[in-house]
Amino acid sequence: MRQPLIEAIGIRFPAGTGRGQRSVRKSRKVGGELGIQAVTLGASPDVCHALGIPAHRPSSCEDSYHRGHDDTSNALSHRLEKLLHTNAVGDFEYKVCQLGS
Repeated sequence: MRQPLIEAIGIRFPAGTGRGQRSVRKSRKVGGELGIQAVTLGASPDVCHALGIPAHRPSSCEDSYHRGHDDTSNALSHRLEKLLHTNAVGDFEYKVCQLGS
């Protein structure tokens, strides 16, 4: 029973130095657009659906949504847009793909 469990985990989660979402067969594919939504909206119903997360899961998280300085997600969207425009985040698409692992 132990070995099948280890194998099932191995096909869903990256293991080893430098291994990420792209090296795992059953990882979730996350691109830039979904990454932006996840960063600015948190575990919204649309983000959860796109990631294959059951709808009831966000209620069990202590921080399932994000808000900016004005208590809205729009503030986060504007801030992220500025950061992406100035390339302050670096390779955002590469970094955000780790959400799927």
